[in-house]
Amino acid sequence: MIRKAVWAGMGKFYPGDAERLKEYLHSVIPEVKVKQQVKAVVLPHAGYMYSGAVAGKTISTVNVPDCVLILSPCHTGLGRPYSLMAEGTWITPLGRYEPLRASKTG
Repeated sequence: MIRKAVWAGMGKFYPGDAERLKEYLHSVIPEVKVKQQVKAVVLPHAGYMYSGAVAGKTISTVNVPDCVLILSPCHTGLGRPYSLMAEGTWITPLGRYEPLRASKTG
């Protein structure tokens, strides 16, 4: 499965151009020297003009581990209330992202 960034560059959700997106992210993610160790973070995910500053400030205050779980809510009301992408590729304005595969033991 390939998951495209369907809202990139659409209206005021977030820039579709890599350089403009990087510039925006630098403006809303402050440099924080002392970061917290946390088990989970809930971030808003509306268009960046609505939630970018809150998400940026929040993510800047925590140590983000190498492996993260992104739980996506259903916005349409159709199907399950949330989803996880178990395999595939995300295509973003900043490039392709291949999720890590969970290892199977015993």
